[in-house]
Amino acid sequence: MFFSAEDDDQDFVSGGSKSRLANLFGIDKQSSQGGNESLTYTAPKQPRPKEPAPQTEGAPGVLFASAVNAYKYVDGKYATQGKLGAAILANHTSLDYRILLYVSKQQQVTNAKITTAFTFTVQPNNYAIIYDDSRLTWSLNFDSEQNVQLFAKNVALAKALSAGSALETVISQDLNVGEGIDSNAKSDKCFVSRQEKEKYK
Repeated sequence: MFFSAEDDDQDFVSGGSKSRLANLFGIDKQSSQGGNESLTYTAPKQPRPKEPAPQTEGAPGVLFASAVNAYKYVDGKYATQGKLGAAILANHTSLDYRILLYVSKQQQVTNAKITTAFTFTVQPNNYAIIYDDSRLTWSLNFDSEQNVQLFAKNVALAKALSAGSALETVISQDLNVGEGIDSNAKSDKCFVSRQEKEKYK
């Protein structure tokens, strides 16, 4: 009714039907020859091999750790800093050894680099004195004589290890109060030689 017979015949003529059908769906000749690209499978690209990360020095390990009551020398007197952790950290790769005073893993208070010249002074009643990297004086009160002695032994070991292969002398460390401070106390020392320190690497 609306279309003439000629229109019907022209729509279904085989000669031009392909181009008319393509036009009807908005497909041009080039895309119809190659197919619909949106339906073509394309393999994903292989990821490029990552370059090896530069060698980083390992995280330091803990030689020894203990809880202490810490006091910082400020304005001519010792001010209490509360209960802190005191750890001797060791990085054997970089020969970096230090004492770390901390509240938690996220909250560090101070640290002191341990070298062969480092001083760890044991005092009466399980106290010990150290100087941090800012040259501030700290008094550490350990909970037992055993812990202050173990800490002192590990300080001696760290001092020897910090020298690496250049250690030429024997490292000594007082483990308790020497005769010069308290005449009633016996003086115990520990010694670390080059051969001894090699066992701990």
